[in-house]
Amino acid sequence: SEVLLGKEGWLFYKTKTDGEPLFDYMGINRFSENEMEEILTHMEGFGNYLKGRGIKFAVMTAPNKEQVYSEYMPDTILKYEENSRLDALTGFITDKNQGLIGGRYPYIDTSDVLKNSAKAYQLYYKTDSHWNEQGSFIAFMKLYEALYDREQSREEVSFEESNGFIGDLAKISGTPEKFIDVTYSLVEDSVDKSLKRDETLLIVGDSFGDSMLHTARHYYKNVYWVRVYDYDNKLIDEYLPDVVVWECVERYLPDFRDYQPGIR
Repeated sequence: SEVLLGKEGWLFYKTKTDGEPLFDYMGINRFSENEMEEILTHMEGFGNYLKGRGIKFAVMTAPNKEQVYSEYMPDTILKYEENSRLDALTGFITDKNQGLIGGRYPYIDTSDVLKNSAKAYQLYYKTDSHWNEQGSFIAFMKLYEALYDREQSREEVSFEESNGFIGDLAKISGTPEKFIDVTYSLVEDSVDKSLKRDETLLIVGDSFGDSMLHTARHYYKNVYWVRVYDYDNKLIDEYLPDVVVWECVERYLPDFRDYQPGIR
């Protein structure tokens, strides 16, 4: 009841208890302007706290799989609004301060770069609700570029392919043997060593941030991840990060409204 069979063996998440990805895709979920103002306040507050500790801060959003690979969605699932809640939030932030939060902190919506790369590379698992390592690499590089004005393109690195992956949606469907996927692993020797930072990165967010760790570890000395609802300021003293990124996938966008990292 939580898995939607798309075209050519693609599986999509139709849960209503772990975000609402189908309603996101259809354009039903929206934020009010007051809610978007509240989200900006939370982002800026976290950034100001970290700035006071001498720590760089950025916010990063990731689109749901349905948005990136909409051509594989069933024809029966219609869009009521082309402009999604994530599109609206990004537009709101961009209109406020040219894509910066409070004029100081980078805001990176990875939707466009992922959509533009989706035909050349498989960026999300066909049988899972998450991006794969190719997708996380491309998204991470947009973040890296925003922070340091440098990047490494997908064409400059290599990935090894392995068969046999069974994704979360295949397992939830109860028929995992019917849906076997491919994994992609970044080849370490193809990574530009001059981009390795002698810094510590802390990602605060959801499972998409967790999935980004394997890429980030090639470009930072130390990398940590914590779910936003488990974050506490004492982790700053424990991990001593040089950079903190607040990451959020589209289906969890209300987390930006419901949590205020840096307050406690």
